[in-house]
Amino acid sequence: MGTASLRNTYPKFAETTEKYLTPEGREVMDRTANQCLARTVLNLMFTDYQRMPTIPIADYPALPEIKEVFDSTVLGGNPPTAPTMVYQGVYDEAVPWYTNDRMVQRWCDGGASVY
Repeated sequence: MGTASLRNTYPKFAETTEKYLTPEGREVMDRTANQCLARTVLNLMFTDYQRMPTIPIADYPALPEIKEVFDSTVLGGNPPTAPTMVYQGVYDEAVPWYTNDRMVQRWCDGGASVY
């Protein structure tokens, strides 16, 4: 679903993705781009994603046009331009507190105002 969404935003990403999709992969990407998360999860729950690209799926993220977009869209990678408040529960079971501390430090080092 993320790849289908990124295809709509980044032309070089879309072009490279299209180049390596099987007909089944193209159909799944097109369908996924037009439906909600719950439907996508249910429809693709037991899908063998290796059937979607024409290259080994592990090689896809290393393609330069794909890697560039993936790297630029990592949450917390780019400092915000507006003052931002970050709150993190010390006992959060999903996201350890120290990961947010590192992100806040990177943002502050990049000139962001973080509270």
